[in-house]
Amino acid sequence: MATYVGVGALIIGTLISAYSVYSQSQAQAQQAQAAGIAAQRQSEYQRQLGIYALASYQAEAANARAMGEAQAAQYEMQAKIAQQAGDLKVKDTYRAGERLQSTARASIAKSGVDMTGSPLDVVLENAAAIEEEAERLRYATAVDVASAKGGAGFSRFQGEINASSIERESVMRQFGYNAAAAGYGSEAGMQFGNASRFRTAGYIGAGSSILAGTGELAYRYPRMGAK
Repeated sequence: MATYVGVGALIIGTLISAYSVYSQSQAQAQQAQAAGIAAQRQSEYQRQLGIYALASYQAEAANARAMGEAQAAQYEMQAKIAQQAGDLKVKDTYRAGERLQSTARASIAKSGVDMTGSPLDVVLENAAAIEEEAERLRYATAVDVASAKGGAGFSRFQGEINASSIERESVMRQFGYNAAAAGYGSEAGMQFGNASRFRTAGYIGAGSSILAGTGELAYRYPRMGAK
C-alpha cells in the first residue's frame, strides 16, 4: 500500500512540477506577446503619423507656393495697370501738346507773322518740351512696371523658398517617424520571437519534468514496471 502511495505522490509531484514549468513559460510568453502587440501598434501609429505629417507638409508647401503665385499675380496686375496708365499719360501729353501747338500756330497766323525766326523757334521749343515730357513719362512708367514685375518675381521666389523649407522639414519629420516605426517594428519582432521561445521552452521544460519523474519512478519502483 505504501508503495502505491509513494508512486501516486511521485506522479502528482511530477505533474505539478511539469505544470509549474509550463505555466510559468506560458505567462512569460503571454507577456512577451502583449509587449510585441503593443510595439506593433506603436509602430503602425508612428507610420500613420508619418503619412499624416507628409500630407500636412505637402499641403503647407503647396499653400506657400500658391500664396507666392497669388502675390506675384497681384504685382503683375499692378505692372499691367502701370503700363496702361503710363501709355494714357503719354497720349494725353501728345494731345495737350498738339492743342498747344495748334494754338501757337493759330496765333502766329493771326498776327500775320511768317513761320520763321522767333515764331518757328517757339513751335520747335514746344515740340521739344512735349517730347521731353513724353519721354519722362515713358521712363517713369518703365520704372513702375519693372518694380512691379520685380515684386512678382520676388514673390514667386519667396514662395518657392518657403515651400522648399517646408519640404525639407517634411523629409526630416518623415525620416524620424519612419525610424521610430522601424524601431518599434524591431521591438515587436523581438518580443514575438521571445514569446515563441518561451512557449517552446515551456513544452520542453514540462516534457523534461515528466521524463525526469518517469525515470525516478522507474528507479525507485522497478518492480512496478515488472508487474
